[in-house]
Amino acid sequence: YQRRVRGPLIHTHTHAHSLTLTMYYLLSFVGIFVYLLTTIDCLTDRGAIKINSNTVTARIAGGNCGVTVSGSAVSLNQNCAPRVYLMKDTSNFYKFPNMLGKTIKFTMNLASSKCGCNAALYFIQVPSSVTGGDYYCDAQCPDGKCCNEIDILEANTNAFQATAHCNDGSNPCKWGCGKNWKIGDGYGVSGSKINTAYDFTCEMSFPVSNGILSAIKVKLSQSGRTLSYTIADSSCSLKSSYISGLTSAMASGQLILAISYWGGDMGWMDGCSSYATKCPGESTVTFKDIQILNSVTAISEDSIAESKEFVGTPGFYALIAICVLLALIIAVAVVVVMKRRNAIENV
Repeated sequence: YQRRVRGPLIHTHTHAHSLTLTMYYLLSFVGIFVYLLTTIDCLTDRGAIKINSNTVTARIAGGNCGVTVSGSAVSLNQNCAPRVYLMKDTSNFYKFPNMLGKTIKFTMNLASSKCGCNAALYFIQVPSSVTGGDYYCDAQCPDGKCCNEIDILEANTNAFQATAHCNDGSNPCKWGCGKNWKIGDGYGVSGSKINTAYDFTCEMSFPVSNGILSAIKVKLSQSGRTLSYTIADSSCSLKSSYISGLTSAMASGQLILAISYWGGDMGWMDGCSSYATKCPGESTVTFKDIQILNSVTAISEDSIAESKEFVGTPGFYALIAICVLLALIIAVAVVVVMKRRNAIENV
């Protein structure tokens, strides 16, 4: 089918082909955009805090919601299920030095974190070749990335669990060695030792004997009341030398600290029945005054922090630029197509 209009022969299928080609290019640009969206470093700065005298930046992995920083406090909202890393600068993780013979100490508020919620703060041992970015590994080997993992806590108002996970590829290592407090153990809302409706403090120590990690000690405290326990080789029935086998990991200088908050079926941790396992979407947990003590015995040490307004990473600004460019390309392409269509219809 063809018609002659003002001289040259016009094939209507040629215009259909042109429109198809334009749509192809538009879809290609959308595909490129999606690819870049999933590959660009999506870590986003949220603010600065101090660990002892070291200023570090709290950065969200894979998004820009669910995390606020105020003074020494980092707060996470479960709606976004965020994960936060502590960064030395815009490109590099803050890697904790040799933790043997030391203690990590902080205060938390879990008051709105109910059944089915999991507020977690933990060390993971990243490879020496990894300096930053949205790199994640643990003893469960997500995406094939396996590493040693020390869960300082996984908790909500009903339960608190600390677990060491070694990484040798075996199930005993993946399952971990740890202990758990639940309601009835002095822990929980109106708990006799730790009332989770209010702030309380956690300390995890890594004592050594003859240069070998001899145990992991956990202590919770609130208004002069305490709960404490020790995780040692003798209490790890799954694998011999479980805790002592983590000596090199704790001394490696490759430990980074991650903080996350998410919801799901946490019956394995909090013992809640299935009807009560949905974590409230608007619930928020707060961790503050993170300190490293040079002893397994807690000492008084203030952690003075500074606030910082949001500053996007280079990857964040690159993503914005790509969005603007894509919008302009689509707008121009639509105008061109409409003009061609109008020209055809008007002749």
